[in-house]
Amino acid sequence: MARDIENEEDEKEAPVERKWSTGRIIGIVAGANVIVIAIAIVALRLIMAPPGPKTEEPRVEGKEHGKVAERRGIGPLVNLDGFIVNIPGEDGNHYLKASMSVEATGEEGKALLEEKMQIVRNEVLMYLSGLNVGSTRSVKQKRDMEARLRTLLNRRLGNDVVAGAFFTEFVTQ
Repeated sequence: MARDIENEEDEKEAPVERKWSTGRIIGIVAGANVIVIAIAIVALRLIMAPPGPKTEEPRVEGKEHGKVAERRGIGPLVNLDGFIVNIPGEDGNHYLKASMSVEATGEEGKALLEEKMQIVRNEVLMYLSGLNVGSTRSVKQKRDMEARLRTLLNRRLGNDVVAGAFFTEFVTQ
């Protein structure tokens, strides 16, 4: 009897091993797989998403009655050829050679751009001189430069003059 009591005490003190049922293991593995697949889908959507929000067709402030008119087609173009500027890079100085065309909002805007060509070229030259090599590499950066130049020229010449700026040549070395 003493042995039975000792055996019972040993059994009570010994940890009870719980066996996992096959169904429980399958459920845990399936749940983990669902979580991994959901994370992978979210990651792929983030990676494959287009950069930045989609924008509408640019609008140009119309002169008649102060209404905003949608731009249709391409306005008259004024060529700005041959900008060469020094720009800094991580491994020393580089140069940027660029040519561009500026789209006027109409014939009056084109005439003003041609009349103020020295001011236009100076503004573009000063802007390009302030860049560095790292900020000129991607297509998005070039699109941003075009938008900034359009804003800069409109600010300098008047709000209704420049509808767009387009690089026709762009080389860094």
